[in-house]
Amino acid sequence: MRIIEFFKKNWIESKQSMQYATHNRTPFFNIAKKYLAICDKILDIGAGSGNFIKFLGKNDIYAIDGNKDSVNNLKNLGINAVHAILPDIPFPDNFFDGLHASHILEHLNPEDFYRILREIDRVLKPGGLLVISSPMMWEGFYSDLSHIKPYNPKILKSYLCGSSPLSRTRLRIGGYQIRDLIYRYRFEPIRPIIWRHSSIFNFLSLLLVNFFQKLGIGYFHKSGYTIVLEKLKIQ
Repeated sequence: MRIIEFFKKNWIESKQSMQYATHNRTPFFNIAKKYLAICDKILDIGAGSGNFIKFLGKNDIYAIDGNKDSVNNLKNLGINAVHAILPDIPFPDNFFDGLHASHILEHLNPEDFYRILREIDRVLKPGGLLVISSPMMWEGFYSDLSHIKPYNPKILKSYLCGSSPLSRTRLRIGGYQIRDLIYRYRFEPIRPIIWRHSSIFNFLSLLLVNFFQKLGIGYFHKSGYTIVLEKLKIQ
């Protein structure tokens, strides 16, 4: 039975890896929509051109962005958009039922990252949902010059979900539980083994690798994630 469960678990993980082996944000927007669609008052942090807001299909959503042109364009779409420079979130305490931040955290230095977590905790109601999508470290991360540092899910677990009153070098923020965690993957094909003393071996190696690539056989490396956190009502 353990062998069957092992193969079943790995089969499910393999299918999930293929489903989320993409830089297309639609699969991750779907995760966010699944949880946030039931929220009455939602804030999209760093809304940009409003792609997620349009995807969500809700008219009563709020948005903040650091680009004034983006804010004006969002307002023209009838969206309650506000110009704000992160990590500040210019809304009252306990104002939102749901928060969405897609590919924002990696543009912040560690101090601002900690400050925005505190701001998020301040404006999110107890029982509210927080959805964060962010890249992890991979070979193309620093190809974008605006990327400062990758923050993996463990740091969010540590500061938002940790049970200790102290979390690393700073105080833990609030109390949260993880509702969902989906990783984004990058597919890496199997590379051929080259032996300089055998052209026949090299030919067979390349032939085998080409066959594997056609079957989609290779390695899946984690390159990002979407995490859903719920703010506990009693902290």
